Amino acid sequence: MKLLEKSLVLFYALFLIFGQIVGFVVGTLINALWLGALMGIGVGIGVGLMVHGFLLIKNQ
Repeated sequence: MKLLEKSLVLFYALFLIFGQIVGFVVGTLINALWLGALMGIGVGIGVGLMVHGFLLIKNQ
């Protein structure tokens, strides 16, 4: 986790990959992979921002 705290690019890339996995699963369930891919980007950015904010608050 220390490496992720030092490298924001790696940090957000991890959450974008997580978001894409969630998005493609949802996209497969609703038979719209393009919509799942777009939702995955939103999920990845949203979760990344929330965790980044939590780490900033925790480290104060």
